[in-house]
Amino acid sequence: SSADINAAPIVLPNTLNASASILIDAVTYNGRKTGNVLLNTDLSGGELTLQFSGLLPGETEVSVSGLAASQEGELTFEGDSQLYIGNARTLGEWLGADLSPISKGVLKNIKSSVNIKASQKEIQLSKINTQFDKSKLSGAATIALRKRLGLGISLSLDRINLNSYLPKTPASKTSEITTQSSTQTQTESQSQTQALTTNINPLASLGFLTKIDANTKLRIGELVHSGIKVRKITLDTTLFKNNLTFNDVRVDDLAGAKISVTGALSKLNAMPQFDNLKVDFKTKSIAALAKILKLDLPIPAKTIGKVSLNAGLNGAILQPTLSTKIGAIGATVTLDGKLSA
Repeated sequence: SSADINAAPIVLPNTLNASASILIDAVTYNGRKTGNVLLNTDLSGGELTLQFSGLLPGETEVSVSGLAASQEGELTFEGDSQLYIGNARTLGEWLGADLSPISKGVLKNIKSSVNIKASQKEIQLSKINTQFDKSKLSGAATIALRKRLGLGISLSLDRINLNSYLPKTPASKTSEITTQSSTQTQTESQSQTQALTTNINPLASLGFLTKIDANTKLRIGELVHSGIKVRKITLDTTLFKNNLTFNDVRVDDLAGAKISVTGALSKLNAMPQFDNLKVDFKTKSIAALAKILKLDLPIPAKTIGKVSLNAGLNGAILQPTLSTKIGAIGATVTLDGKLSA
């Protein structure tokens, strides 16, 4: 099991009273100066009152205030934080982050507040309230400071339009056609085949998931991307000891269709495998979904009627067994077998 990180006891003296105020006119970073940075502290009766505020590029104002104390040799802090960002692009440039691909009309006038309760063992963020553009984010989070980091996240986002935040796809350019020798083509083909048939973990890029445990509950009221609206999204998962369980993952409205996922992915630290992973899809009419996804159906969508799909996956992620039941046009088709990469 993951042991907590040992920390030396910290005790604030009960017999010492002191106060200090530190004002820094400006801090230069990445060739740009900040505004005033102010820290006020007051130690009395074994409790330390803290007030911090700073003015940063991008018309950014940040403040943190609260009370620090020693409890059984452990330093604790309770307080709150306020953040205002007038222009995130300017702040990003100062911090070395390139936000130029994002639309210039967004990430302005961001307001955020959060209550903080922290110790040497965990950090609790509650009453998270963030407003950006036309979106509102609220919820809470807990970070367990142990050898194997633990996260607990519960967030709700009312709406978001991804088109405003994703880089625009560059216009396609006519590619030059080059002639390759048959030997080179054959070599590349063999390499690709070998890559697919060897035990390469297709989720290797998600290796960080093997270093943390997490309970995640995310809810999105409406998500818009490329003109497609997805409503009532729920993502409830548990990540524990290299197993990812989908407690409640669903979309309640995608052009009238409902989609849900349950089950688990296990052995994320080795070759991942499906553990009774089930995907359910149903819609009263495929017409609206076919239209927004630009599906080329062999027959008119209106004549298909209700459509349902129930799929189950088990076994190694590269060679899982598959059980599928498809319902459409008043008929049901069952498919069972084994997939192979």
